[in-house]
Amino acid sequence: MINKNWARWIQASLTTYFKQVLETDNSLVFYVEALSREKSNAKNVTDWVEQRWNGPFIKEHSRNLFCLDIEINFVVNSVVNRQDTYTHKQIVGIVMSSLVNNISVFKFGDGVDDDEDVLLGCLQLRVDNKSGIFTNYFGRTQDAVEIEQSTVEASYYMYLKT
Repeated sequence: MINKNWARWIQASLTTYFKQVLETDNSLVFYVEALSREKSNAKNVTDWVEQRWNGPFIKEHSRNLFCLDIEINFVVNSVVNRQDTYTHKQIVGIVMSSLVNNISVFKFGDGVDDDEDVLLGCLQLRVDNKSGIFTNYFGRTQDAVEIEQSTVEASYYMYLKT
């Protein structure tokens, strides 16, 4: 049976992980799509990363064995830096390196089914002929706006037995 908490636990775990790696460890401004942004700092931000994800796409492979597929997407935004033309690519590289082979999913929350010390499972990076870590560089999407943009994307999966 599909657990109503899986999507929430996945989002909480992804947010916790990427916030640690991108914001705390690498001093990048990190946003999660649909969550509010800090308005007071917006004028001073020159580089930022926004994360979103699709899924889970759930398939029951056999009785009570589920495969959850997740697509993780980042948009990397940088004000054009005339002093260091590689700033944007360096940030893209940091985001790419954050997409490790395994990301732990914990039962974060304060409900009766939640326990942040309990590991639900691990999202595993999908690497095959059609999957991996992909980047797309868009450059400056508008002449009047000096912002470079790129996307970084990866697919993950996790098996859960209920």
